[in-house]
Amino acid sequence: MYWKAEVLYRQDKFEAANKQYRIFLFNPGSVTAPNWNLANYNIGYCQFKLNNYDTAQTWFRKYIAKKEKT
Repeated sequence: MYWKAEVLYRQDKFEAANKQYRIFLFNPGSVTAPNWNLANYNIGYCQFKLNNYDTAQTWFRKYIAKKEKT
């Protein structure tokens, strides 16, 4: 799911990428994946590209908060 989201993002399909990143994040098996927190960052960028700046900021903060714990 993560890589599907990544491909969609690179194709400028930000809505679809956002959905796939969220599916990945909320899949219980994904929590241990090495790129799990990176999905928070990427959702932030999807939101940024969609001009949803407040929402983007929220996702970037989630990424930073989890990054600081590791």
